[in-house]
Amino acid sequence: MLFLQALASRNKSLPKEEVGQVVVGNVMMEVKTSNIAREAALGAGFPKSVPCHTVTMACISSSLATADCVDKIETGRCDLAIAGGVEFLSDVPIRFSKK
Repeated sequence: MLFLQALASRNKSLPKEEVGQVVVGNVMMEVKTSNIAREAALGAGFPKSVPCHTVTMACISSSLATADCVDKIETGRCDLAIAGGVEFLSDVPIRFSKK
């Protein structure tokens, strides 16, 4: 959430209502915040009408979030998109069998 709040505070002219997409990549989903993009956007004061989704694909998540935003802009589906990334591995143990 802090990265969207910082982005908005550094860019006072950022028209939050004109953002066409917020996409956030994370390494591993945390149960309490399964759509961290939505949680972060709402916490930073973006309107509920802004579409948000989270990409959870291990180390490539943020790159895919960025590519998704680029695709939406290049195809004319939106003019302004925000991509970001977060990390929850320090809070959530990876559930992987070592067998």
